[in-house]
Amino acid sequence: QKALETETPIWSTDFSQVGFEDDQALIFNMGKGLISAYFMTAANNDIFKKVTLKYCLDEGEWKSISRIGYPYEFTVEVPDYTQKVEYMFEGLALNGKVQKSDIGVLRR
Repeated sequence: QKALETETPIWSTDFSQVGFEDDQALIFNMGKGLISAYFMTAANNDIFKKVTLKYCLDEGEWKSISRIGYPYEFTVEVPDYTQKVEYMFEGLALNGKVQKSDIGVLRR
């Protein structure tokens, strides 16, 4: 409960969209040690077989999380010191082609 009362620096960009099937990315900043980034796309199984979120924190190594089947939602824990979260989506379409989004950014 104490963490919820602890002030943390605000995010200047805490919401982003990259135009990938009605996508959204946002920061949940609930206090020290309780920051996460949530990503989703409204695409369903009529559009993609699989969606992969690729992301990196503060110019670090890119990581990925994949989901097979709707809903295509992802949550990533964000360390307190993080200044920037970059992300992109890749969707494996029913015809086997991969669709990639632009890179989006959430930042302090």
